[in-house]
Amino acid sequence: MKAAWQEGALNGLLAFYGVQQKNVSEYIPELYDPNRANCCGVSRLRTSRGVELEMEGEPATGWLLGGGYSYNQHSGVIPYNTELTSPKHVLKLWTSVQLPGELSRWTVGGNVDARSRTISPGNCPRCANVTLVQPRYAVVDLRAGLRIDDHWQLALSLNNVFDTTYFETVNAFRRSYYYGEPRNVMLRIDARL
Repeated sequence: MKAAWQEGALNGLLAFYGVQQKNVSEYIPELYDPNRANCCGVSRLRTSRGVELEMEGEPATGWLLGGGYSYNQHSGVIPYNTELTSPKHVLKLWTSVQLPGELSRWTVGGNVDARSRTISPGNCPRCANVTLVQPRYAVVDLRAGLRIDDHWQLALSLNNVFDTTYFETVNAFRRSYYYGEPRNVMLRIDARL
């Protein structure tokens, strides 16, 4: 469902979803054979259902504000194959403000991306008792932009302000633990001819 208020100054979205997957290949410890690299079977049923809510708009002239929340519930028939590597809760907020008066060429803003914990159970023979837990975390980014003239614009971003350490992907079976980017600074120059 989508809605708009105050002639489009505020927009909203609400979505409910449900997904069922059958015959997904997955690792099954009981089929382990040291002579084969991987022992896989076919899953019986996996489900994912949840809700997403988003709001964005311009509460005042030059001030953009938005946010969203997602709730996702996974389940599977076989406990060790239950997919847990996606967070159950995700909250995203962002804002951007064009400064008033003589500073009107400047825009400042930022965003927050917060996620609940994720769990990746180790279900391979060599890591059967290893479970990776990604605790809940939040990443904060800040941005400042300067419109030099009608053709040139600069933007300076400070990403992961608090240097939060987190895994961007969590998957014990595939051993794909990739760290999210540490604190970094990025300068962007845009030109319009």
